[in-house]
Amino acid sequence: MKKIAFVSNLSWNLFNFRLGLMRSLREKGYTVIFCAPPDNFTSKLENEGFKHIPIKVDRKGVNFIKDAVLFFQLFNIYRN
Repeated sequence: MKKIAFVSNLSWNLFNFRLGLMRSLREKGYTVIFCAPPDNFTSKLENEGFKHIPIKVDRKGVNFIKDAVLFFQLFNIYRN
């Protein structure tokens, strides 16, 4: 089965701006996964039937080490 992952710095963004697309892709047979830090909208997306993979995103600035950690988190998610 084909998988597709949505990555965002907030589950709120995915819920408000990508929910329709996520539902449509699921109806077409894709396994839809979303990667975002947990927030109040994470459970709403999980209740829709989407799998959540938590990630750490530093939204306050640019830090090479934190960005490298995020890169390797996403690399491992995509590889799996």
